[in-house]
Amino acid sequence: MRIRFRFAVLGLALAALTVMPTASAAATEPAGADDPAGTQGIGQLCARRFDQAVQAYRDTFPARDLAGLGQLMHDEITVVLASGAVFQGRDAAVAALGPFFADPSWTQTFDEVTRTVHGCQTGFVLFDSVLTFPSAAQHTLIGLTFTLQHGQWLILHDQVTLLPN
Repeated sequence: MRIRFRFAVLGLALAALTVMPTASAAATEPAGADDPAGTQGIGQLCARRFDQAVQAYRDTFPARDLAGLGQLMHDEITVVLASGAVFQGRDAAVAALGPFFADPSWTQTFDEVTRTVHGCQTGFVLFDSVLTFPSAAQHTLIGLTFTLQHGQWLILHDQVTLLPN
């Protein structure tokens, strides 16, 4: 009987440890009257972290921070450029973007059109973007689909669509 009790206590302790990060995350947001379990707080925390990931993406371009952009990419990212070129995987995407990031002559704007976060699983942001080189400009829409993996929002799909100027 004592052995079963000890295993039961050990099992409860291990179970408590596995939910503690979730409970502590929920504790950062007060539970409201319409959310007595505090699950809305976890969703808000995920949304804030998504916002931070989107801002980090935006910041990599003027900084020419290809390594930082690579850190935001999922291992299995698919990138579809405005030219129609498709790159599968982080390594291929980073290699393809290397010459672009090495060129100091361009600027790019990111005006947000829409943003959606689905809990702590998926997020999407759509930018109206203008990429300007000294000799020309490209007007595009950039759609980014993120997934939450091991607590980090990562870009799973990056789609660039060329618009008429």
